[in-house]
Amino acid sequence: MVAPNSRMTGDGLALRRALDFAVAANADSASPYYQRLDTERVGMIGHSQGGQGTIAAASDSRVDAVIMLNAGAPAPKPFLTTTGDLDILSPSSFAGHLTPVLEPQRLVDITTGFFRYKLAGDAAARDLFVGADCRLCDRAAELEYGSHGLE
Repeated sequence: MVAPNSRMTGDGLALRRALDFAVAANADSASPYYQRLDTERVGMIGHSQGGQGTIAAASDSRVDAVIMLNAGAPAPKPFLTTTGDLDILSPSSFAGHLTPVLEPQRLVDITTGFFRYKLAGDAAARDLFVGADCRLCDRAAELEYGSHGLE
């Protein structure tokens, strides 16, 4: 995992710089990361403004899949988007926007499963999202789920 040391990530520039760092460190024999990173299968994840940054950074050809937490718009790569209860549509619903921070356990299996599915081709992770035994499809009491174009 590489993260930019910035709070201004909405344009994706800091995320692309973080990816540049990871790729360079992987190629540098003096780096502790030398040949330890898989730079052929890259996923990015971000919350709120960081999610907007993942959408912007997804245009980079090195990025294969992205996850946006409370960020909205679609990305030009395979993507997963989530939103907390109510999100920030009104001042009284700000707590929903912080769901990934306050209740990360609600998203761990979904986010890690998405990256295992899209980046590693994991068949069990795929079953979380699609197919006759779609495991997210059976969690209607907890979440609303829909997919578009997943195979």
